[in-house]
Amino acid sequence: MKKIFISFFLFSIWSYAIDLSIAPDTNISITNQDTQNIQQYYKKYFNIVISDKGAKKIAKENRALANAYIQKKHGVPKNTKNFITIATEFILADQMIKDIQNQINISPKILHTYYLDNIEKFKKSDRVKLTSFLFPSPEDAITFYIENKTTNSLSKLIEAAKQYHVKTIRDYQETEVTYLDSFLRSNIKTDKSKYLLPPRLSKNYEVFFVVEYHPSKGYRSFDEVKEEIKKDLHKKRYLQDRKKLLSTVLGE
Repeated sequence: MKKIFISFFLFSIWSYAIDLSIAPDTNISITNQDTQNIQQYYKKYFNIVISDKGAKKIAKENRALANAYIQKKHGVPKNTKNFITIATEFILADQMIKDIQNQINISPKILHTYYLDNIEKFKKSDRVKLTSFLFPSPEDAITFYIENKTTNSLSKLIEAAKQYHVKTIRDYQETEVTYLDSFLRSNIKTDKSKYLLPPRLSKNYEVFFVVEYHPSKGYRSFDEVKEEIKKDLHKKRYLQDRKKLLSTVLGE
């Protein structure tokens, strides 16, 4: 859906539904901006980092499916358009408040005081290196795990996986534990490596092996986290700033 036209007059998003029209785009070519938009969306709402190649693939697939939906329905059904309109109004209202907040200068002294008062929030994250085994069925993944969960040799696991029709074996770069999904985080043991995690069956039929585990050491510096602190403080003031802005916009 290339053409999404959003128009609103002054601050009418608070008084009238915005004028939102959606038209199909028969040209499925994906621009660099489309790719960046997908990456930003997944990072913002799901805290997932997607490669350029992956984001381009998602954008192309979503656009093709959205176009097919519009063509099948001869437009966007009213209930769907209403939902999109409400979601768009919410995003615009949220962005309006954040834009105002970003114009407020928070002194370095306040930021540094917050840093010292909440130092435990800025403890460096443990890091882990994983290898994953992707299987064609849940049965293969479960059987592989049960029969090899006491094995602590990656080379032996790679050889054993061939018996269970393994599709892909992938080595991941060392990453912070906090960036992993909730399933992996909940199953990783602190300060331990060389063991299999239980199968993850919700997305793919996958079994992970913990190759290395490095406990955190020290704290992130103030310079590293001061932008995070700004966002934290803005979140704490969000409802207050929203109310203040509304009183100006609505004249109340």
